[in-house]
Amino acid sequence: MWGTMVAATLIFGYLADFIKKIYLVFGGCLGIFSMSLPFIYSFGHENQSVVFLMCSLIGAFVGMMQGTLSPYVSSSFPPHIRATSVSCCYNFSSAIFGGSAPVISMWLARSYGSPIYVAYFLMTVCSISMLSMLYLIFISRNRDNAVKAS
Repeated sequence: MWGTMVAATLIFGYLADFIKKIYLVFGGCLGIFSMSLPFIYSFGHENQSVVFLMCSLIGAFVGMMQGTLSPYVSSSFPPHIRATSVSCCYNFSSAIFGGSAPVISMWLARSYGSPIYVAYFLMTVCSISMLSMLYLIFISRNRDNAVKAS
């Protein structure tokens, strides 16, 4: 998993210079959403190569997001406040969501007796992220159209 994540981070970080970053982040999020259930179901599979394949695919989609998310976030702020803005956004979101996600995942798995609810949680979080990105895409297109019209 780590090898594919590192490779995907480098590849998609490079591609972010040529393709709109928000589309790459959206694609990574869509990939994680679509692979959540197969990923969880693969843990019960007898063939370990299936588990390895699913871990590699999830790692590739995580790398797709990680390779393009940092340049996207940093380009969202003007240069004179960029370092402070990015560090605040990243650290607050990591503390709130990165700290609570494992707790919520363990609670769901133990409360309902199945790890499938962890996949549902991941799919819910991905859905919220994708809706947010669609909103950002819509806003940027409207802003671009307004600039072209004037």
